Amino acid sequence: MNFALLEQKSPTATWGEVRSQQKQNQKKSRIYSVAKRKKSVPSNFMIWESLKTLMSLSVKVIFIAICTYWVYAGFQFLTRSPYFMVSEIHFSGNQKLLEEQLLEAAGPLAGENIFLLDLRAVSGNLAAHPWISSVSVKREFPKRILIDLEERVPFARIQLDKIYVMDNFGVLVSKDDTDYRDLPLITGPSQNSHDLGENAGTEGIIKGLKTMHYFNQLPFFKDHPIYTLKVGGESRIAFLTLNGGAKVFMTPETVTESFKKLRIVLDTLESHAGDIDYIDLSFKNQVVLKHKHRKQPYQGT
Repeated sequence: MNFALLEQKSPTATWGEVRSQQKQNQKKSRIYSVAKRKKSVPSNFMIWESLKTLMSLSVKVIFIAICTYWVYAGFQFLTRSPYFMVSEIHFSGNQKLLEEQLLEAAGPLAGENIFLLDLRAVSGNLAAHPWISSVSVKREFPKRILIDLEERVPFARIQLDKIYVMDNFGVLVSKDDTDYRDLPLITGPSQNSHDLGENAGTEGIIKGLKTMHYFNQLPFFKDHPIYTLKVGGESRIAFLTLNGGAKVFMTPETVTESFKKLRIVLDTLESHAGDIDYIDLSFKNQVVLKHKHRKQPYQGT
């Protein structure tokens, strides 16, 4: 039937339709060819991208492996090489303590790796020594350790379960020795057992030591310095001169006031200083003074 219709049309119209049909067929052919190429491109592209990703990942893994190896090798070199083993230990600030004593207190140092050495542990070991007040430990590469310390200063002796030497903060630094017999003696505290490095200084003892120091600066005690401090509980302290010629009594709570009153009394009795048996400053607004040749003490305000 289509053929019959074509016969009725003019040759020009017929030829136009044929050309139009051919163009449409060519267009469809091109569209099909492009679509076919588009279908084949993604497949090749994805393969190439996968290869690129795999290569990039492989490079990163190799790089990380190399870096890890060199870090490990570097760590092994720094921590095991003899070049970084401690062979020099320098102490400064020690006067009483010998280097052998300090090395024993510090713990293992020589031959230790300078990077792995625990400076806090070394510092803590030394700070625990009764004679050491403060300590600083530093590294000096490649193999030197610097230790700067401050020793405690013996200030007085104290009678506890035995006689100890203490610093001005009350820390027990040593047992009594002939080298410290010139230090003032504190008596009267608890007789319980104590350890070196322990702080045995009560508030009354510390105040008494400071007061003793101030008293000994006065001209009255120049030839007869206070040598013994007797602590009678927390309410009364007695100071005795070296030759036992005079005694001073006071309370820890009134140290400043007592010192002022003592200076006034000594200024008025300077010419009769050798005749004084004791001075009692433990009373408020009153001074009790006893002369050796008098039976009754003198009370003054």
